[in-house]
Amino acid sequence: MNLGVYRHELGVLSAKCFCVADLMIVSGGYSYQIKGCAGQGGFAQVFKACCDGNPDEVVALKIQKPAFPWEFYIYRQLDMRIPAKERLSFGYAHRLHLYSDYSILVSDFLANGTLQDAINSNVVLGGAMEEVLCIYYTIEMLCILEILHDARIIHGDFKPDNLLIRYARLSCLFRDDLAEDLENFRQRTGPWSEQGLSLVDWGRGIDLSLFPDQTEFIGDSRTSGFRSIQMQEKKPWKYQVSAFQDLATL
Repeated sequence: MNLGVYRHELGVLSAKCFCVADLMIVSGGYSYQIKGCAGQGGFAQVFKACCDGNPDEVVALKIQKPAFPWEFYIYRQLDMRIPAKERLSFGYAHRLHLYSDYSILVSDFLANGTLQDAINSNVVLGGAMEEVLCIYYTIEMLCILEILHDARIIHGDFKPDNLLIRYARLSCLFRDDLAEDLENFRQRTGPWSEQGLSLVDWGRGIDLSLFPDQTEFIGDSRTSGFRSIQMQEKKPWKYQVSAFQDLATL
């Protein structure tokens, strides 16, 4: 199986050079044309790019210093453990370009923004998200965590910034058969399987299959507002961190 990891001996790429759009990056036999910056964190920047000159093949490039292959490992575990019908609820990574001093993670680009963007847009308009929409996204988040924990993986940084919005065309969602539409909605099948949230940013992910069953963890995400009680009190935790971060999002 091709794991999609491309190793390179030397790295001379500087994150500072990405302020210019249409910059071309060539790596591992692929070319990427930078179209803009999609996000930035303490250790990584994410860029929107076209792959191999194809404007219809748009990807997200996560460029991180120092190199960080762990996130790509988690993505491949998701591929193997998450059922196909539920895989869209989790980000997908195509490949990893691994250098000695930085890495480039190539993943799907979703253009609809994050759940945090949706929350902020409502705040700007002077209101709150509609109750029915809050309920819908709450169900989505609970389903995501249930699927993820069944796969024995902990995300570790579950928050609105890391939940991308997936949209299906409205003409596909609602058809003439109301009963069929409602059943598709309840079962998250048909066109509704393309609608919802997609969990990304697996840098703090934990693969529980690598540890004995009774293992617990001690550590602090230091993410304001999303530190579980166990983290705050320096006590062991496991799935509690995900439950707390989900409730903090709500």
